[in-house]
Parts: sequence; C-alpha cells; structure tokens
Amino acid sequence: MRLLRVELTRFRCRVLLWVLSVCVIGLALLLPFQAWQSSKAPTAAQIEQAQRYADEEQKAQDEYREECLEQQEEARETDPNADYGCDYEVRIENYLPWRQTFEDDAGSTLYGFMIPLLLVGVAMAASFVAAEFATGAIGNWLTFAPRRGRVYWSKVVAATTGVVPMAVVSVATLVGGLWVAYSLNDSITSQWADDPDMGGERAVLMTPELLVAAGGRLVVAVMAVAALGAALAVIMRHTAAVLGALAAWLAVIEGLVRGQVGSAFPYLLLPNLQAWVQGGVTYYDDVCANDADTGEWVCTTTEHVLSQTHGGVVIGVVVGVVALVGWLVMRRRDVQ
Repeated sequence: MRLLRVELTRFRCRVLLWVLSVCVIGLALLLPFQAWQSSKAPTAAQIEQAQRYADEEQKAQDEYREECLEQQEEARETDPNADYGCDYEVRIENYLPWRQTFEDDAGSTLYGFMIPLLLVGVAMAASFVAAEFATGAIGNWLTFAPRRGRVYWSKVVAATTGVVPMAVVSVATLVGGLWVAYSLNDSITSQWADDPDMGGERAVLMTPELLVAAGGRLVVAVMAVAALGAALAVIMRHTAAVLGALAAWLAVIEGLVRGQVGSAFPYLLLPNLQAWVQGGVTYYDDVCANDADTGEWVCTTTEHVLSQTHGGVVIGVVVGVVALVGWLVMRRRDVQ
C-alpha cells in the first residue's frame, strides 16, 4: 500500500523516535556491562580473606562438636530423626562475594528489560499517531486520502512495524552482550549446579537457546503494545493522555486490583505479557475461611500456572478490541 510506505517514511523521519531508540539501545548496552562487573571471579585478596573467615568458623565448629553430639543424642531419645548438623563443614564459598552467572541471572536481566522496552514501544507509537491530531495535520492528510479506514490501518500497521528495528537491535544487543559478558568471566554455569547443600534441586535456569526464544517473543510483545499505543492515540488524540491512561491502569488495575482480587490475575495485561515473554509464570491464590472445627481463620494457598499460550491469547484479544474501537472512533468522530 502506498499509504503504508508513506507512513513508514514519516515514522523513520521523526527525531523523537530516534532519540527513544538510542536511549533504549544504550540501556541494552549498559546491562551486559553490569553483568560483566557482577560476574568477575573473586580476587586473590578476597579469597585469602574468605579462607581466614572459613578457618575461624571451622575452628569454632570443631570446638562445639562434642557438645553438639551430646545434645543430639539426648534429643534422639525422644526423636530418633533429630539432626543438629554437628558434622557441618564450613566452605570457603560461604564467604566469597556472590558472583552472577548466565544460567542464574541472564533470564531475569532480560525480563527486567521488558518493561522499559515495552514503554518505549508504546511511547513511540502513540507519539507518532497523536502528533497529527495535536497539530491538526490529520485534517489536511484526509483531504489527500479521504478513506478513513485505510488511513487508520496504515498508521496502526506503520507504528507496529516501525518499532521492529528498535526492538530487534536492542534485544539482540542485550542477549548477545549478556552471553559475551558472562563468557569473558567464565561464568556460564549456575553456582548452584554442584552445590551439595541444594540436593540437586536446582536445574539449569537458562540456556542461550531459551534466551534467544524469549527475546523473540519480547519483540512480538513490543509490536503488540505499539499497535495498542497507536489505537489509543487515535482514541485520546494526545500522547500525554495515552501515557497517563497507561500509568493509571498500571497503578490502579495492575497494582491495587491485582493485590486485592487474586482471581483477576490471569486477565490482567502485565501478567499475561510476562507469561508470553517468559514462557509461563506461576502465581499463588490465597483462599481464607473459618475452620468449622476450630473456629480459626485459616488460609489455603493454591499454586497456579499462567501459560505462554494464555498470555498470547489475552494480549491478542486486548489489542484487537482496542484496535477495533480506535477504528470506529476514527470513522465516526469529527476531525478538526
């Protein structure tokens, strides 16, 4: 469509959108640098100090061992399974600075990057569309292209596809930068992988393949919220109004309602965005009632899983409904 090509050209020429893109890509460069700093191996001085602390604690543990065993034997007269950990061996790792690893922390870094990236996507799309209403340029544009439906969808599609380069570059920078940062410090494998105290409970949390897949889903999420922002801009006709409405939604609905009404969690926007990007999230629902036997107030916690598919469906429905409302507003509402 010629209209779409024109809108994409306009999108590319807006200075504000370039500024936002540079800012978010700069953040994507900063996070791997922080990961590199946090994943460095301990220095010789830190190892020496940790060994000194470990030796002092082990000495105290050895001095207390006999008394501990006596207390343990006394306890086993009533509880055969009593274990006071008298043979505990102090490890130097307990005194070394915590060191981040790719498997433990790369996923949380990407998921933390999700919110600012989505906000930038919404701001870019909303400002692109709302600027024409704020300046009155949309009225002039409709004299050249009087078919409102085509004008509306060309703007929504242009905003949706226009954010793709920014999203792809920033996500690729972050994912690749995290791998390089952790690789340089030889800090890929989780610190819990060989920890005997964990009993093998901690599995591998993140792999490069999983991180790339999550990054791809994040790009799709940015496109979805960009379409949402463009449609809201047509409805509200001002960038500040769109951002204010989203801020109010996050504070009131995603914050207060989420905390007060646990059953609303699966239908809120932010949890479903998290489920889509992360491949599913776990949440807990508390059901409280009076116990018929004791009369006490008892709460039962139930674990639920919000799947990636559920998140994708909810996001698609929300974006589709808002886009259709924007289309109706564009067709019926006067343009000055």
